[in-house]
Amino acid sequence: MPPHLSLARTISLTAAAALVLASSACSDETNPQVTLTISAIAASNNQSAIAGAILPLPLRVLVEEDGLPKPGVTISWSASAGGLKPAASVTDAQGIAATVWTLGASPGPMSATAALTGANGSPVTFHAAALNQARMTVAIEGGDTQTGQVGAPLPMPLRVKVHTFGPSDAGVTVTWSATDGHVSPASSITDLEGFAETHWTLDTVARDTQVVVAQVHGAEGSPLQFTARALPGSVSTLTPAIPDTQVAYTGAAYTTEFDMPAMGLFDRYGNAVPNQPVTWRVVEGPIHIASSENASDEIGFARVEVAPDGSAGTGVVEAVVDGSPLSKRFTFSIRQERFVVLWVNDGTFTSAQNGSTPAVDTIPAGTTMHWFLEDWDYDYHAIVAVGTPSFPSQPIGYRNNGLASITFTTPGTYQYQDDGASGASGTLVVE
Repeated sequence: MPPHLSLARTISLTAAAALVLASSACSDETNPQVTLTISAIAASNNQSAIAGAILPLPLRVLVEEDGLPKPGVTISWSASAGGLKPAASVTDAQGIAATVWTLGASPGPMSATAALTGANGSPVTFHAAALNQARMTVAIEGGDTQTGQVGAPLPMPLRVKVHTFGPSDAGVTVTWSATDGHVSPASSITDLEGFAETHWTLDTVARDTQVVVAQVHGAEGSPLQFTARALPGSVSTLTPAIPDTQVAYTGAAYTTEFDMPAMGLFDRYGNAVPNQPVTWRVVEGPIHIASSENASDEIGFARVEVAPDGSAGTGVVEAVVDGSPLSKRFTFSIRQERFVVLWVNDGTFTSAQNGSTPAVDTIPAGTTMHWFLEDWDYDYHAIVAVGTPSFPSQPIGYRNNGLASITFTTPGTYQYQDDGASGASGTLVVE
């Protein structure tokens, strides 16, 4: 090649290189290079926990872009042992990303890394120590044998103390399970002093013993049992044990008695409320209170004995739950009738009109005769005719409130007995 052509080509290449350099310099002035850095947040490094447990604090890294927090960057996490959840996380508005590390099952040192491609400081390494569980113990620290109301939280949390005999008692998982009611949370992690707790809401059934169990895997003393006594709530329902309307009959020789009313007191869950004060009073009528139970018994019932004053009419007795707007009224009617009384205790019919036993009564045709089961029981009883003339049988047991009524229109002498106690008999003369 001639010398002048070689020199020209050299000048041309040099000029082109200068242009490229100038262009690159211009580009750097308008788009300076961006620098990303990633670093560990110190508090989350060098932690310890029992092997197989979750570390007390999540692992956290800070990502910055030229010294300012960088949101929206994905960090990849990996561990030499155990598991990280999530395995990838995105930095928040403060440039922080985090994950939770469950240590490996074998005691010893282990590590985890946080990686961000192209960032200074990547990967970031975290160190942790998995402690030996062999000497770990757990004991109840507080909240046992409390008393509370059904369906309500207990006043104190349930608390346990875990001792690992290692550098720290933190990071041990305690699992709580409720046989009765429910707990929140269902699992908790011991703090730096080894304490963990939960809150217990009792079941809605009143009983002396409800149970929650706390369990720490591999710890001496586990599982632990917490008990509580669940008391009924306040009275919300009043329920009569027998009909709240009764009838007594009065005749020339005898007046029947009322059955003793019993009122059940229950909370909103249907639990009987014992030892609840109750006040009984006569509102009106020819009756009086012979005796009363002024507080509910162990199964939630309060009772009153009401007696007729001897004249016909209607009386009302009211029960008031002390300290409550709740009340219940019972109605007692006294009728003047011809009837026969069945004495269950001695198995005989007795005339209330003339006192005869076995009962012998005389009534005009067209009269309604009444039989009354005086001594209440739950056996089968019925008035049945014996021989002729006859009449349709009538039950007289608890299912029809202990009363049978038959109207006789045909004159004659009727023999009858109790179908459930054939030894009880009587005679009715219809004229």
